[in-house]
Amino acid sequence: MEKGLNRNQLKYIAIITMIVDHIAFLFIPFHTSTYKAFRFIGKLTAPIMCYFLAEGYIYTSSKSKYATRLLIFAIISQVAFSLAFYNKIFTFNFNMIFTLLISFVVLLSYEKIKNKFVKWIAVSSLVILSYFSDWGIFAPLWVLCFYILKGKKTKQAVSYYILTTLVIILKCVIINNYSWNNVLIHLGLFLFIPILYLYNGEKGKNNKFNKWFFYIFYPLHLIILYLV
Repeated sequence: MEKGLNRNQLKYIAIITMIVDHIAFLFIPFHTSTYKAFRFIGKLTAPIMCYFLAEGYIYTSSKSKYATRLLIFAIISQVAFSLAFYNKIFTFNFNMIFTLLISFVVLLSYEKIKNKFVKWIAVSSLVILSYFSDWGIFAPLWVLCFYILKGKKTKQAVSYYILTTLVIILKCVIINNYSWNNVLIHLGLFLFIPILYLYNGEKGKNNKFNKWFFYIFYPLHLIILYLV
């Protein structure tokens, strides 16, 4: 066994940081240091999910089954997401699994469309579409970066750093009330870079259980937080 962290261990880290982030968002006053610290740590979740989506796309034996699985759990999760964050049965702000589904289609478009002009129109349109879902814009760009530079950790890390910095700057320009607190919290995204180097490329044990656990946990924890 190689030193470092395997895929399952990193996914469990993502689950823990996601819980921390959502607890802060839903229950802790936003002006407190605890809120800022929890949300800073919570920013680690999204890039880990995106990294393993790119890996999953590369190694899956059936892209159609993978996409269908994402679609089903995105639909299931939408009610839980809407209740937890908007106190509504449904909202047109979509959950993270929808964002991952869009990112998956971005990779399909990049791989399958041969005409370069049509390819980048499709990719750009999907990235813009992701704006209406959790971690929109960020996620599909990260996924595409991780996929194109697969197996090249240093280039992935540098590209991730540049993309993340540019999107944070873009948010500051577009969103008038995007405060310095938001900027500081989003600096937690850069925690992913050392995590990327710690990843040893191994799957870990109990892969069948972990595969379904990660999908089921997302809507389940949102429902629990809503009920609390």
